[in-house]
Amino acid sequence: MNNKTQPPIFVVPQVFSKQGKSIVNAILRDGGKYQIIGLTSRDVQKTAQADLLEKRGVKVVQVDLSDKDKLVEIYKGAYGVFIVKPVISPFDPEFKEKSFDLIKTQADACLEANVQQVIFSATDGELDSNGKTRDQRYIEGLSIPFVTTFFLGFFYSNVIEFYRPKVEYIDDSQSPTIVFSQPFDDTTAVPYVDSYTATGQVVSSILANPHQYNRHSLKVVSEYLTGPQFAEIFQQSTGIKSRYQTIDCQQYLIDNGFHASPEYQFIGTALYNTWLQSVINTHRFKDQTNEYHCTPLLNLNQFLLSTKWNGIDSFDNFKLNNQYI
Repeated sequence: MNNKTQPPIFVVPQVFSKQGKSIVNAILRDGGKYQIIGLTSRDVQKTAQADLLEKRGVKVVQVDLSDKDKLVEIYKGAYGVFIVKPVISPFDPEFKEKSFDLIKTQADACLEANVQQVIFSATDGELDSNGKTRDQRYIEGLSIPFVTTFFLGFFYSNVIEFYRPKVEYIDDSQSPTIVFSQPFDDTTAVPYVDSYTATGQVVSSILANPHQYNRHSLKVVSEYLTGPQFAEIFQQSTGIKSRYQTIDCQQYLIDNGFHASPEYQFIGTALYNTWLQSVINTHRFKDQTNEYHCTPLLNLNQFLLSTKWNGIDSFDNFKLNNQYI
């Protein structure tokens, strides 16, 4: 008879996302301290990634995160659950309420299933007098023993995926110049972090220290960089010439193909303004400090050296080359 105690279960929703993959990789590296259940909205039977995770010992379950009863069924017996903001179009007029409702559903399911530890990856938003967002305040108000909220800075990979630099060839030169364009002046420092590695590090640390981080909110930032600093580090790391320029909304629309029709212009303008305001009118990252003081996080130089991104490769190639698929 085998009386060996099974490791506690930790549930990771959106398991194929950047944060989900980071958590899975970190927990598996920790040597089997937790069993992992990964949640996804995708058809598991038709998803090759699910097979890969299953081979690594992760149980992958398809579920709708708005289905509280199903979540309770999955969460029962689990020690901890990761909660992350759901993917909802920012152009949905009910975006804020739908986002809150889905987070509330996940948190309520945790409470009903007697989950002991919840780790919430939040996004910046309006803070109350105690420095809490609405989502955070709700989850912390539930009678769940351990709750921790963390806020990630801007992802380095977003520059590859969403805000791709331009490639210039000056004076018939065969050597490219990578031009990083953002809506900020040369002195505005942006908080950056690598979501592919940092999320897992943070979650592992919180799991190991539930009392230390209980009802705390953590800013997770590797470094604060201005546009010129970002370009300079890129050039030093890759040996490829680069520069930075501030870009206005009209140029952003043209460079990213949003100028073709009024509908596209509306979407592009909204994306640009959200990008700009999230840095200029930030709530959580007003002061350039980092409230996470555990394992050092990957900085831009290390990110570039480890991923070998050259400023030209597409995001799909970047993921493939680094096994982020």
